[in-house]
Amino acid sequence: MQKNDRLVIIALLVLLVVVSVVMYVSLPSPDSYAEYQGSKKTELFYFDPNTADSIQFARLGILPRQIHNIYKYRAKGGRFRKPSDFSRIYGLSKEKYDELEPYIKIQKYR
Repeated sequence: MQKNDRLVIIALLVLLVVVSVVMYVSLPSPDSYAEYQGSKKTELFYFDPNTADSIQFARLGILPRQIHNIYKYRAKGGRFRKPSDFSRIYGLSKEKYDELEPYIKIQKYR
């Protein structure tokens, strides 16, 4: 191997190490998603879980998977007849239900 070839290989290795270090340093910390979720602004407003859309649920701080479960329940003919029925949605924590419960206003259906 000639001297020029060795210099090129060393330069490429140094470049590879520098790029690896820059990429490692620029990666977000593992807690950054949790911090983002915690900083997301949620609103509390009156809603009817039988008629609310996904945007309203998201504004209330309900996670996409929980919204999907609400839609599945409604698609199968499920109706929320009283506020406590909403607490049975799979994935909805007791803390989240307790936060939302005063804002659940279910319209009377015949």
